[in-house]
Amino acid sequence: RGSNIEATSKRRRLLECVRAGNLPFFDPTKRDHDKGFHDALANLYPQFRLVSRSSLEMSVHVRVKRALEDLEAAGFFKQDLVWVNSRLVPTRVERLLVRFVFATSFCAATTIPPPSHLELRSEPGLTYRYKGLRLFGLSWCCPPGESEEEWSQCRCNRALAELWGINQALVAATKSEAGAHGSSCDEAASTQRALFGYNVALINYLWPGAGSVLRGEPYYGLGDMAVSWHADDGLLEGSAIAVYNAMPAPHNIGDAAEEKHDDVPWRVGLKVAWDVETPAVAVPMADGEAYVMLPGFNERHQHCVLAGAGPRFSSTHRVVDATHASVDAALAQSWAVLAAEAGAG
Repeated sequence: RGSNIEATSKRRRLLECVRAGNLPFFDPTKRDHDKGFHDALANLYPQFRLVSRSSLEMSVHVRVKRALEDLEAAGFFKQDLVWVNSRLVPTRVERLLVRFVFATSFCAATTIPPPSHLELRSEPGLTYRYKGLRLFGLSWCCPPGESEEEWSQCRCNRALAELWGINQALVAATKSEAGAHGSSCDEAASTQRALFGYNVALINYLWPGAGSVLRGEPYYGLGDMAVSWHADDGLLEGSAIAVYNAMPAPHNIGDAAEEKHDDVPWRVGLKVAWDVETPAVAVPMADGEAYVMLPGFNERHQHCVLAGAGPRFSSTHRVVDATHASVDAALAQSWAVLAAEAGAG
């Protein structure tokens, strides 16, 4: 009860500041709010780390963007639903869930071996519970009756293999950023896996220019949102999160729209949850850049995604507890609930 009263008080204070128009923020794309942006990002949000495009191999960018475009062209990205305020709300983005299984040594060197079938095997029926609903991931297993050679030659299966590659690259980048931040990377392999061993990627796709109806950011006036303010859930406590940005060239648009695409960047907004004193920041994102939210960031902060003019894929890599994440486990739990209700009746 006490926590609910405190949350209500914080929300009321936030809304009062919104009405007064005095919530502080930094945004390098807005003339009146650009000064001090870099200092605010470094000092107020030290657990948020940018990973430059040059930090990853150039071939990785080319292969991953092609893979995401192939999956989108094949119809794998679908609009989804989330559970918000006791009701189902359709997502603005289309998305795809991919689950990973580590078959190689987690503590291997940062050099990423080329994917193989042994590394890509994934148990069928793995799911991820996110925002109150269960998402079903793609299986990477060779279907019964299909030869492994035929399976490996499928364009979309090759695309999934590239996602394994960027997952491993982000694991390495996260460990590097954690070391630069002062976090210890000399812990046991099991502890590192819990913090940095990404085993799921939730990949969003949105092209605002294709007729999407977006909601304006409600607190700071930062522009249209592709994803509203939130903290990720369904994660192992204290684990990191990494996001890779891929921005393909728009198709079938004129010169004016192309110029607008270049001028309006995608941004990720950061703020301390329900805080009215700490300035928020809006961080521009470029094609091929990534960012990492180190352990502890997600527990105290919220983030949103502010739409640019061009299309964008965002591959968000997380650590989830797969113990009860299979379809069989979910069905067993459902049958247990039904049986208990039948017994009570």
